[in-house]
Amino acid sequence: MFRRLLLSFLLYSGLASAQVQENVRFSEGVNAYLYGDYPNTIAQLQPLIEPDVLLEPDDAVKAYEYLGLSFYFLEDKEHAKEYFSRLIRLRPDWELDPVLVPPTAITFYNDIHSKMEAELSRQREALELLKRREAERRMRANTREIIIEDRKNSLFVACMPFGLGQFQNDQPMLGALFLSTEIIAIGLSMGFFMSVESMRLSNGFYEHEKYERAQQLQTAQMISGGVAVGLMIGGVIQALYAYRETKVFQRKVTEPKYDSPSLLFWEF
Repeated sequence: MFRRLLLSFLLYSGLASAQVQENVRFSEGVNAYLYGDYPNTIAQLQPLIEPDVLLEPDDAVKAYEYLGLSFYFLEDKEHAKEYFSRLIRLRPDWELDPVLVPPTAITFYNDIHSKMEAELSRQREALELLKRREAERRMRANTREIIIEDRKNSLFVACMPFGLGQFQNDQPMLGALFLSTEIIAIGLSMGFFMSVESMRLSNGFYEHEKYERAQQLQTAQMISGGVAVGLMIGGVIQALYAYRETKVFQRKVTEPKYDSPSLLFWEF
């Protein structure tokens, strides 16, 4: 037990000591830059970002800026471009302070920024895609299949003509077909009937020259009436065949999931 405590203490002490050394080196690098000692700036700051970045993001931004400027002032534009590029990738909206940085260095930096615009655009698009996918993942995690409507169908309605059974069975096209054809057939039958009755005399008979025409109209009336009845019977049979007592509609909706009571916490 004592060995573990000692080992933990030594490890923590080592990490704390390394952190202090990094902070001291970073401060010395910043001071060296402010005093115009660019070689010393590079010597102090470069180990803090290579091979691994040992600084917090805000400090890393300043380190990249001072290293880029130091190499620029030492006329090593290749290394200056490298560190400015790292700075731009880390903080695409970063701008050099025109009060503290000469115009030539700002122009050099802005030119690099402009040339990297396509890369930055791809980076932003990738970040937006990542955010959308994360949002979709969270939405899927909070989405469940629930019954929105559970409808009881009527057997009485299924036995009704004029496509009512089809409409109930969610067959609107078929319902409209039966409705329209039945109405047309009934309308024709009624029309033929009225034509026949209009030719009938007060004694119930027909004039000799109109008798044959009346018979033809009566035949047409019976045929159209039979077609209407046949369509009604066929529609009822089809509706009964497709009839389901319960019609369930389902769709996905987003709602919070409370699958476990352990999600509830009491605070005192």
